Amino acid sequence: MIQIATVGDTQVVVKEGIRKEIPDKLYILHTANERSQSEFEKAMDEAKKSKDVEKIEFLKTKQYEDNVKKLKKEIQNEFNITVKLAKVGKYDSYDVIREIQNIISKEKKENPKLDTKEFAINITGGTKAMVAGAACAAYLAQTKMYYVLHYDEAKGKELVRELPVPYRVKNKSTLSGSTEKATSIVLKKIWKLGKLMTRTELEEALKDEKIPTEIKDKKGNTKTVYKKFTPQKLNYHLNKLEDSGIIVRTRGKKEESKGITRKTSIIELTDTGRLYGAFPETIGEIL
Repeated sequence: MIQIATVGDTQVVVKEGIRKEIPDKLYILHTANERSQSEFEKAMDEAKKSKDVEKIEFLKTKQYEDNVKKLKKEIQNEFNITVKLAKVGKYDSYDVIREIQNIISKEKKENPKLDTKEFAINITGGTKAMVAGAACAAYLAQTKMYYVLHYDEAKGKELVRELPVPYRVKNKSTLSGSTEKATSIVLKKIWKLGKLMTRTELEEALKDEKIPTEIKDKKGNTKTVYKKFTPQKLNYHLNKLEDSGIIVRTRGKKEESKGITRKTSIIELTDTGRLYGAFPETIGEIL
């Protein structure tokens, strides 16, 4: 079992979350320190001189990256489990979704037998944007989702609640054939590049990708062959993504490639596209 937890000012929620079901591995998503080391030391000196205890504690709390490194050592020593850290944007829900998707993909690649229900996301800590991203990722990936109550709220009962994760409504065409699979490959590549790109850049990024296609031989046996993305095929899939509101294209930009000047287009993911891009296997639900 693998747990992923967001953390902010209150670090105890991470420890309480893993007591629910001690995982084999824990990933903690945290944000950067609020101050550089020199800024922190200067602010601490001023607070100590004025004997402002609240200010001192406040400054310490906001050094998120430093604090989570200490937390990592504490958890490893106390629970004897592997702990990994990942830095995300404090107000970037998409960054949280992207990081969780990367974690799940990496772990499932290392262990293909892992089911998504063997992942639990503790959404208690961090900013509201981080919590929103973690909850959205739990829904898209269909993992478990935990929330840690305050001690007073629990009233002597179990601190950690498993929250309901609604099932995704699966369309019959969800990645049912080579067309949807190919569109998924294109979307994943756009999402992984993580920037505005030209059509030419996308073509270059896809040059080694192949489309799995099932065909029948003369005897009626089914086998899978792999075909490359031609410019025509790529255009077909880009049109599908654009029609579904996944990408936007700005056409008409002139670009020189291999000594030839031609018009190309700028490709950008929409907000919806960034969500589906993190979990491209769901794309068949909206195409």
